[in-house]
Amino acid sequence: MRIPWLPAGPLRGVPDAWPHVADALRGAGYYPDPREHREALYGGWLTSVPAPADPPIDGLTVQCVVGTCGTRFRVLFGDQELGCCGVVTDLTHRRMSPALQGWAWLDDLLVQEGWRNRGIGGRLVKYTVAWLRLAGCDRVVLAVADDDETAGAGRFYQRFGWRVFARETHGWIRDVPTKSGKPGQNRVGKRSP
Repeated sequence: MRIPWLPAGPLRGVPDAWPHVADALRGAGYYPDPREHREALYGGWLTSVPAPADPPIDGLTVQCVVGTCGTRFRVLFGDQELGCCGVVTDLTHRRMSPALQGWAWLDDLLVQEGWRNRGIGGRLVKYTVAWLRLAGCDRVVLAVADDDETAGAGRFYQRFGWRVFARETHGWIRDVPTKSGKPGQNRVGKRSP
């Protein structure tokens, strides 16, 4: 049986704060999939994020488009996309999780390698936060993979007053026999496409 994610708000894996869940999974024969990763969930209030100001580079524009799972923002220099991010403004799952009212999910913030450390990521966050405020959101949560956090993404998000409130392990698997006789795997905590 595959469980696409754990039913606990923005969590997609087993948080370190739930050692009893990790112990139960280990007791049932599951183990962390070495092909998966760990993440830190950052979050916080939007009040500490300033409004967008002048672009850090003349000629930059920000475009808001419909994304796959919500709104998507793109930073363009002419026709070239230099960076993008996505946002989901309703984490209540149609009011089934009312405790998440006002929270938004910031997803896939990316700035092209040659354009990093030039204010583009900050511009994306500021425009996205302005949009979130219009949508009635006052807090944000986002996931940062361990490798990205080590590379500086954690420090970047901390500049906006956002802090780590959970660390989690993705992709718990268990080796199981299949009808064909070949080994197979059950998965828990894997992100849905």
